[in-house]
Amino acid sequence: MRALASVQSLLIAALVLFGRSFPLDLREVLRTCSNPKVAEAALMSIGGDLSAVVAAEAANRGVSRGAFVAKLVRDFERNVRTCVWARAEQAMRGADQPLLAGLYAIVAHGLLAHNLRSALKAGRSATLCFEKTKLMVA
Repeated sequence: MRALASVQSLLIAALVLFGRSFPLDLREVLRTCSNPKVAEAALMSIGGDLSAVVAAEAANRGVSRGAFVAKLVRDFERNVRTCVWARAEQAMRGADQPLLAGLYAIVAHGLLAHNLRSALKAGRSATLCFEKTKLMVA
């Protein structure tokens, strides 16, 4: 719990520093979590399967977890369709930790999109890719 409180303090300080106000929207998640250190701290707060999958993917690429998550965040901002953006914002609404809920949606989408691209390049069924993933986006 103490780590979560310190991460929250860091994220709030980042938002105050950049002049953002509450409640959070998805653009604020994108601004704060495009920083690798903030992204890694937020990922550690999320924990669970998402953190384990990100750690493995980051290790495969030879980058830190924070750098990998920050790249997924930047890719999401540049490439995502409106309906996916809306789903990520919907995940934030009413969440106890909206920043973490938004980041979860962004990272899960990025991992799933990468998984699908890899499956299609290898000639595998995209359905197989969906069945094997542990991560779901609302």
